[in-house]
Amino acid sequence: ETSWELYEGSDRDSENLVANGGPYGSEETYVYNYCLASQKSYVLYMYDWKGDGLCCEYGQGWYKVTSRDIVIHESDGKFGEEDVVRFVLPADGTFIETNAPIVTPAPSRRPTLLPTPPPL
Repeated sequence: ETSWELYEGSDRDSENLVANGGPYGSEETYVYNYCLASQKSYVLYMYDWKGDGLCCEYGQGWYKVTSRDIVIHESDGKFGEEDVVRFVLPADGTFIETNAPIVTPAPSRRPTLLPTPPPL
């Protein structure tokens, strides 16, 4: 009764479907590993067709989204027909905008005594 879809971007666009799985029954543990591109946003849709989530009445289901050792989202399984998780990688906040200006230190007011190494 449970399935999921992972999209690159911010919404369900079939052209941007990265991965999906299911339907799954109960009493099983599933682990999936995917190599996703950094500096991109993703959205995960977790579906439960009975509308009772993954938890409680028929067991203690849950799911977790991680990037290396960083937990992006950990669900307790309490949702209705759909749970939506939006995230950006890398999850550790090291996202660097490629068009950002490079800041260099201001020149010193006094000349240096020794020659300095050439710039890289």
